[in-house]
Amino acid sequence: MKKVHVLICMSVLLGFMACSSSEEGAEADWDPGPPERPLFFEFEGLKWGMTPAEIKDVWGMPEEDMTYQMTYSSKGGYFQVNLGFMSIPAFRNVHEDVERTEPGDEPYYFLTWVRLANDFDDLTPKDSFRSELVERFGEPLTEPALFQVNNLDPEYHEIFRAAECTLCIAAWAPASADMGRPENLQTLLYRLAPSSLLDDIPRSRWQSLRGSIPPRAPADIKVKLAGLDQIQGDASLQQIIEQIGRPNLYLEDSPGNGKLCYFWLTGTNLSFNITEGKEDGHRHTFYEEDLR
Repeated sequence: MKKVHVLICMSVLLGFMACSSSEEGAEADWDPGPPERPLFFEFEGLKWGMTPAEIKDVWGMPEEDMTYQMTYSSKGGYFQVNLGFMSIPAFRNVHEDVERTEPGDEPYYFLTWVRLANDFDDLTPKDSFRSELVERFGEPLTEPALFQVNNLDPEYHEIFRAAECTLCIAAWAPASADMGRPENLQTLLYRLAPSSLLDDIPRSRWQSLRGSIPPRAPADIKVKLAGLDQIQGDASLQQIIEQIGRPNLYLEDSPGNGKLCYFWLTGTNLSFNITEGKEDGHRHTFYEEDLR
């Protein structure tokens, strides 16, 4: 019975349902094409960007309810499930579809990670489980910047790409000869990447993301931006695309007016406000530790 139970737990740990983009935008000069993989996933009715109140409507009250984290047990076959949130100040919240139960200026909180753990006695050997991860998600990512910004140790962690905007981080517990335990899975964590989506893009527009989101920004990104600054007058939409590349998103409010956005898994992002087909001087760049 023990062996069967472990196999069931291994299958459940991989049981995330990928959900692909359902919104097809018209072809345009900026459009890099559809993503190579599903954008996000759902787990037991949960989606990235949900608020604590929205989660409680689906899952009920948690065993532990803290500001940045909630804990549930016996969800989806797991011994313990931790849900983590990112806070957005009320004055910077771009998610207009979020409703507050009470008025106020307290921050908004949005789901950005899910950590799964089995009971200590439910051993999940690394060798067999890692093979399942590779079969499902491909070989792990090795970009050092991803380990740096996520505070991970390559000796004990591996990062897989579960979806275009989702990392799957496996934490491996070392073998213990004294306890007769092989190297095994400690926790499995799914994380929204880049989390900067929550800062800049309404969650109702996330399905409009296009192309591939690279692990990190190119090493010459600052040189490319400097090249734009050398253009006399405001750079046109086409000049920006020629210099930086095709973006992941163009939120067009009206013809020639909108926001051009680039994202990388490290959390680095770059956006240009476009007015009458040109950059209007309002450029936002956010660099993670890998670019400082």
